[in-house]
Amino acid sequence: MTEAPAPQRKSDNIIEIKGITKVFDGVTVLDDLSLGIKRGQFVTLLGPSGCGKTTLLRLIAGFETPTSGEIYIEGAPITSIPPYKRPVNTVFQKYALFPHLNVFKNVAFGLKLKKIPDPTRKKGYRKLTKKEIADKINRALKLVGLDDYGHRDVNSLSGGQQQRVAIARAIVCEPKVLLLDEPLGALDLKLRKEMQLELKKMHEDLGITFIFVTHDQEEALTMSDVVVVMNEGIIQQVARPKSIYDEPKNAFVADFIGESNILSGVMEKDFKIAFLGKSLTCVDKGFEKNEKVDIVIRPEDIRISAGHGQGHFDGEVLTSVFKGTYYEMDVLASDYEFTVQSQTEYRSGEKVSLEIVPDSIHIMKKILT
Repeated sequence: MTEAPAPQRKSDNIIEIKGITKVFDGVTVLDDLSLGIKRGQFVTLLGPSGCGKTTLLRLIAGFETPTSGEIYIEGAPITSIPPYKRPVNTVFQKYALFPHLNVFKNVAFGLKLKKIPDPTRKKGYRKLTKKEIADKINRALKLVGLDDYGHRDVNSLSGGQQQRVAIARAIVCEPKVLLLDEPLGALDLKLRKEMQLELKKMHEDLGITFIFVTHDQEEALTMSDVVVVMNEGIIQQVARPKSIYDEPKNAFVADFIGESNILSGVMEKDFKIAFLGKSLTCVDKGFEKNEKVDIVIRPEDIRISAGHGQGHFDGEVLTSVFKGTYYEMDVLASDYEFTVQSQTEYRSGEKVSLEIVPDSIHIMKKILT
């Protein structure tokens, strides 16, 4: 008797990117990249300019086609599906609003073309009624905080308000995935911080998947459920923001996410690391004996005190800059220039000691080049 195949478990991932490579004019922009994105997550693609993050977003949207590999949405391959038939919408840094239309009509544009299932019709679909369109637009405008702005000329709005209109236009068609390509890049610092919180709130209210592209580490750490760090078309690390910061996978991630002191060392044995002529206790294990490694020490994790002989390294303050809630200092010790953050000011030329506690030392596999 032949047993029936076991039913396949529905994946938690709404998007599966499998072995995607993209080549432009002989240059590999994405290199055999694979990634799964879960339903309802706020995922940020983070990396320097030219790392491939926007190209990946455009591949998901359908504005580019991969050289090889496949992208799946809800288990179905989408490479051959045109952008307008994909269950995604995109918000760009440049708002791309229609200047001759008011806010209401800008948001309505996509809905006028939208068709919904209707079994009573011969073709099985129908267009939305005017009331259905108005209801959807009003809900979208309320969600982005512009419920009284429908009649306004888009040219009379501030940059932040125009960005909200662009977001409303993208979400009004109820996509399963919202793609955001550096949407806050054109805003000033204060407004950008406000919009970070508003976007996070919108994500919570909508409950759909957000894929956000940025080169700004603060944006990524503030808003995301998961951060995907990219460099030169390759994913460097995928993790929650705190893990990305506290446990970077390699020196690139450590250097790109926040301020870091990155040194070379030797793992003498479990819980023992040697660097800058000292042998210190750490909390890491599982490396080969005497394996060469990279070490990350965050500036805020170094204890600094006046005078010599109080810590592991004696040094001299080279520069001291007030950053609002702390002082950031460059300290030369054992021929290495440490970056140190402290609420106590130490002036340039002052003799100091640096103490590094075990759980502030993060050990990483050395990248061989």
